[in-house]
Amino acid sequence: EAQQDRFLMKVKIEYPTYEEEMEILDLLTGEKEFSDIPINTIVSLEDLEEIKETIKKVVIDQKLKKYILDIVFKTREHSDYIACGASPRASISLVIASKAAAFLDGRDFVMPQDIKKVIYDVLRHRLILTYEAEAEDKKVEDIIDDILKTVILP
Repeated sequence: EAQQDRFLMKVKIEYPTYEEEMEILDLLTGEKEFSDIPINTIVSLEDLEEIKETIKKVVIDQKLKKYILDIVFKTREHSDYIACGASPRASISLVIASKAAAFLDGRDFVMPQDIKKVIYDVLRHRLILTYEAEAEDKKVEDIIDDILKTVILP
């Protein structure tokens, strides 16, 4: 069951600040001990399990699932820029991540904006671009933008 709960995203994060990186250096080179850092529990394991169960119950309309599938299938069509499209795991991840986005916004149902909020993080590492795309300096985000322009939102 634990395997079913896993899905991958490629979230872009910024580099740490100078001070944060100094802290990382101190910790990882033995200057400081991890035990010296206070750890505050934000959520218990039980709470986390309850949140996961609640997210599973968030409703996603069949029209929005079709929208997700249309996007994923579009990545698999012949393209000058996509060498390899997204697998079924992308569809699964988009549904789960969209449900989580809706939950975080305080809703028990998915809206199109939830899908758009997570789509780049979910698809970013799932598309393999062609040499032509690289030669034209196309980024994965550009390709996802193009796909979103062609797939009709329900």
